Amino acid sequence: DGTAVGECMTYSIGFKVPRSAELASELLMGLSEEMAENAGSSLDVIYQDPSQTAAIKDAAIPAALQKFASQSVAKALKDPQILNCLLGETLTEPKPSVWFDPPDQDVLSAFAWPCGVHLDRRTKMLFDAKHIFINGESFRAAGRDAKLLQKLANEKFLTAKEASGLTEAAVQLMKAWWEEGWWHPSGLIENDLT
Repeated sequence: DGTAVGECMTYSIGFKVPRSAELASELLMGLSEEMAENAGSSLDVIYQDPSQTAAIKDAAIPAALQKFASQSVAKALKDPQILNCLLGETLTEPKPSVWFDPPDQDVLSAFAWPCGVHLDRRTKMLFDAKHIFINGESFRAAGRDAKLLQKLANEKFLTAKEASGLTEAAVQLMKAWWEEGWWHPSGLIENDLT
């Protein structure tokens, strides 16, 4: 329950404890955006009720339409992967007042890999069994890439030797994140992998 039983120190890791209504609101908002992206696709089923007789009361909502709406929401909530992604994205979304400092234009062309990686202090990075979440975005990760990116999320840095173990696809992600200012190189090196 958070009560100290002896001498101790308290540390804040910057993890916001969510309230249920606030978290549900954020997840439903994200789910709404996710569903809007599917509008008009083959996943977007059109309501049909050919057995509906002509309405006697024009303003009455048909029970079949209410059932269709309920089933549509239940179907969207049924997919745990969507909710897991939305949770990770929500928990890592930077506050509106947070901004990142991308590298100067003249430095962009000097990007050398591998190099040591230190997350920017404002970067929020989490993971679950299948994804990496960083600053409100989610990416599927598996194998060695997942292990290394999870280490980065936990420890906030990778050595150049560790970073050299990432696949080309993960390196391209790392480069994009660097260009956003989400991490900074430590000891840009091309030959020394210590």
